[in-house]
Amino acid sequence: MGVDSPTVEKRPLILGPRNEEELRALIRALAGAKGFTLLLIRCDDLRLREEITARLRRRKHHGMAHLPEMVELPYPGRHVRLHKFLASSAKDLPSYSALFLCGMEEAIRTDDGGLAILHELNLARELIKSSVPHVLAIWLPADVMGLLVTEAPDLWAWRAAELEFAPFSPHAVAETRQEHRQTWELPYDELHTEVVRLQDLVQKLERSQDRGDISRLAGALERLGDSYARLYELTEATQALGRALTFYREIGARLGEANCIQSLGDIALERSDHAEARRRYEEALPIYEEFGDPYSMAVCLLAVAKLEQAMGHLDEATIRLEAAQKLAEELDHAGLLEAIEDLRARLAS
Repeated sequence: MGVDSPTVEKRPLILGPRNEEELRALIRALAGAKGFTLLLIRCDDLRLREEITARLRRRKHHGMAHLPEMVELPYPGRHVRLHKFLASSAKDLPSYSALFLCGMEEAIRTDDGGLAILHELNLARELIKSSVPHVLAIWLPADVMGLLVTEAPDLWAWRAAELEFAPFSPHAVAETRQEHRQTWELPYDELHTEVVRLQDLVQKLERSQDRGDISRLAGALERLGDSYARLYELTEATQALGRALTFYREIGARLGEANCIQSLGDIALERSDHAEARRRYEEALPIYEEFGDPYSMAVCLLAVAKLEQAMGHLDEATIRLEAAQKLAEELDHAGLLEAIEDLRARLAS
């Protein structure tokens, strides 16, 4: 008599902050599309592609009526003319639809004329545009996307958006955030020069007519706010971070939003405005949890522990500190662990 094998539940895939932001950008591109709209999506990981597709369908099903009907099109093979296949697939679709073409990479990578697929796409782009009055989203891995740039340059130039999804790594998130907040690593005597540089950058980006510069403007304002905070110019820091927060919210950049909220909490704590600091931290922490961002969660929990210490709540400070330490140990992050041990020593003194 056989024994049934235990069912192994597939763990949900954590997208991570960068992929969450790209997913929101993809949703905005889909929602704002009118007529033929070419989206190019770079993704090397099949499971990640499937997860993004599944999330789009769930959001469409659960109330995002502004999203188009989504049709997944596996590549039919080189025996079929691709522009005719796309035209046939688009026929009789609802007027507001999105075709997701996937699976071309193996055929393109072959030595036996695989690049002809891209050449056909390039030459037939006007036919595709006239016969596919919908969103056409093409999934390609990085190496094949590079070939599309060189072998189908006219089609490439037609892209309305280019997106990229990559497997999530908590260590990479920590490194990215540290790079973004490099202001804190600058020697103090270089901060005034950095402030001037960032002020000039902010003014340049404010004059730009390119909406794509909003993300850069928000990032420059965030770094400017951090620089002011280090110089203890807290009013200027609050103003810059407040503006950055507004722009991040406008473009749906939740991680940038959370970073600004936490930085505003740090300023409130510096001013001994404990109620405001707590409000800010409690607003930032769930965003980090939503993204599955252990580094930022640990940094925020450490800040909450400092708040509890300042308020004389030493037991609560210890609880928050232990939660931060657990995350920092999982990341094996020396800088965070050192900061946690420093606060632990002060709590014990």
